Amino acid sequence: MTLRFLSGATALLTAWTVLAAELPPIRADEAVERPRVQSTGDFLVIEAPGENNAIDTPRGTTASRLSGSGRVYRWTPSDDTSRVTGGAALFDAVQSPDESFLLLGERVGAADGPNSSRLIGFNLFNKKLASGITLPERKLGSLRFLPSGTTLLAVEKAQPQLARPDRLLLIDLAAGKTVAESEALDRPVAAAETNGKKCWFTLEGANQFHSLGLREFGASPKTAQTLVKGGKLLLSPDGSTLAIYGSGQLEIYDVGAEPPRLLRAMPLPKGFTPDWGLALSEKLDELLLVESGRNAWLVSGKSLRPLAEKSGQAGCYDFSDRRLLLTLAADETIGLYQLPAATAPSMMVSPRRLKPFNRNDNFRLFNRSGKEPQAILVDHRGNVSILEIRPRRWKKTPVYQIP
Repeated sequence: MTLRFLSGATALLTAWTVLAAELPPIRADEAVERPRVQSTGDFLVIEAPGENNAIDTPRGTTASRLSGSGRVYRWTPSDDTSRVTGGAALFDAVQSPDESFLLLGERVGAADGPNSSRLIGFNLFNKKLASGITLPERKLGSLRFLPSGTTLLAVEKAQPQLARPDRLLLIDLAAGKTVAESEALDRPVAAAETNGKKCWFTLEGANQFHSLGLREFGASPKTAQTLVKGGKLLLSPDGSTLAIYGSGQLEIYDVGAEPPRLLRAMPLPKGFTPDWGLALSEKLDELLLVESGRNAWLVSGKSLRPLAEKSGQAGCYDFSDRRLLLTLAADETIGLYQLPAATAPSMMVSPRRLKPFNRNDNFRLFNRSGKEPQAILVDHRGNVSILEIRPRRWKKTPVYQIP
């Protein structure tokens, strides 16, 4: 009986051994299928040998260097399903330092991820859609042009399902690819700025700000302490002074010094949590701080004064004549303020009521230098327009209209 049992067990073990030998090994990376980014929106590149997207564009400008020729581009943005009023899935928009080129950042993929990113470029001299780059499996946040005009500092947001950490990127727009990555960060980036030699950034929920040399981008960053937790950043036009601001506190640093030297600090009004700002002077002696949907405050030295209630999320400033344009929540209007004395807008205009009419919300606003006051408006649908600021009625000229 015992012999029969052992014989049966041996046969069963042999059978399992043979079966196992016939099955291929299961690789760990094949056990779980890699998530795929859902295809949303559309960007078409049509070969057109005679097409010159840099026509009527001064040589040496960012637009001349980044406008691809021999091609026609067509763009339909991904839908932003998180907004009740709809629109495009835009995460940021930036204008080149020489004001010749506009870049829109679009998120591709489902609302709950995973995501890729598209960077859509417009030549503002000839009003052409002039370039487009897709960064697969990169979920980008804020964008900043380097002074060179052809490289971007970008925030990458973590996507654990794709093994992508929070980090910073340098993107060469002319080459159409990422050229440098920072080390992985242990928290999401709250804000980032660059002067072309260094970049500074803050992390959500942390009382520090960090700096990296762009030539040592993969190195460990240097760290300094601040009273502002997860602060937003604003860099002066000359790149030497940095403002860190957040709930209840503003700090101004000389970042030309090493380590950064605190120039001044001041409390902000109780309950005021600014999420964006504008430099109103070369050294940040004056600046505008705004909490989207709520108040905007002017800061001059160590004094504060309210400028607007229920502000929007965009604005721009012309240093030459001290003209401030600020989006306001009421009817999606833009208020014109003549600084430094203005306490109320001298004019208010709703771009949606200018031809061509639409019902879209304001997304970003950029100054455009010239003989006549102008601005570049991006709305939440992805339409791009030039606004001519006239004494009686402003004029809106489309640069690109979403199909």
